[in-house]
Amino acid sequence: MAGRAFILGGTGQIGVAVARTLAHAGWDVGACDRGSRAAVRELEQLGVERHVADRRDPGELEAALGDGADLLVDTVAFDADDARQIARLSSIVGSVVAISSASVYRDGSGRTLDEATRAEEFPLLPVPVGVDQPTVEPGDESYSTRKVAIEHELLGSKPAATLIRAGAVHGPFSRHAREWHFLKRALDTRPHIVIDYGGASLFHTVSVENIAEMVRLAAERPADRILNCGDPDPPTTREIARAAWAHTGREPPVEILLEGPADPEECGGTPWSIPHPFLLDMAAAEAELGYRAATTYADSVGTTLDWLENEVAPRDWRTLLPQLAAYPWNLFDYEAEDRMLAALG
Repeated sequence: MAGRAFILGGTGQIGVAVARTLAHAGWDVGACDRGSRAAVRELEQLGVERHVADRRDPGELEAALGDGADLLVDTVAFDADDARQIARLSSIVGSVVAISSASVYRDGSGRTLDEATRAEEFPLLPVPVGVDQPTVEPGDESYSTRKVAIEHELLGSKPAATLIRAGAVHGPFSRHAREWHFLKRALDTRPHIVIDYGGASLFHTVSVENIAEMVRLAAERPADRILNCGDPDPPTTREIARAAWAHTGREPPVEILLEGPADPEECGGTPWSIPHPFLLDMAAAEAELGYRAATTYADSVGTTLDWLENEVAPRDWRTLLPQLAAYPWNLFDYEAEDRMLAALG
């Protein structure tokens, strides 16, 4: 099955990968964005039609869709209003795939990823966590509550919708490229790397290529469903750091592994640092779609690292990675690191 696919967020991290995968699978693909980014040359070469529109401006999305689409992929749905907007398009859209987040899960004590600021507040979830695990309540309070609100709006209404709860996404064109935490240190020839939790944190990564493959399969089997999406054999923080250094070909750093969490006033924290494994159960996707991963972290992260080195490193990284720049601590406080190393002797 292939028809016309329309992607919201078409020049972003997930959108580009989805457009590529669907185009290769024979879909006629339109990619929509607000025009704040340059066109992606690869998509132009694949015949992907770019549409510039802002869904928040009345009528713009409908005008861009024209006669409609067999598949609408929403990679940038922000809140319940966006979901209701999609539902109103049911007469011209065949089915929907929308990107949710694995951060929606809560444990038996109500602890969530959004609210955890200390190790003892981190949720104790099953390993791996299945799609039937309780979630936060829908609402406007946080990123995760808004994602659940989107799920509630889309499921059970028309058109049929697949919600993909993605792990820690990696791929080019990201505004939150976590790999920069280690790659910048390698490019800056830092002789040491400090990592908390013994470098053993496991926060389930997911390549945009694997998300795109799940979108393709879901498009061929439209239905209301929720699915997890994560890479096979996700890496530890120590393995991610080693991959970044190996990519540059520079001398590996001396690894300083802290036993517990990093001191917020010092260093050692990473964008993947968690006290307990956060791994996603892929059984539902495998059973319902026959899903098999398109790639692994080790095989796909090189494209992200290439993009970071070639596009981000020569510029002010804060403007290209605003979500990473918004972290509540200095990701590159080398002076603090040096003080810690000196104290350790």
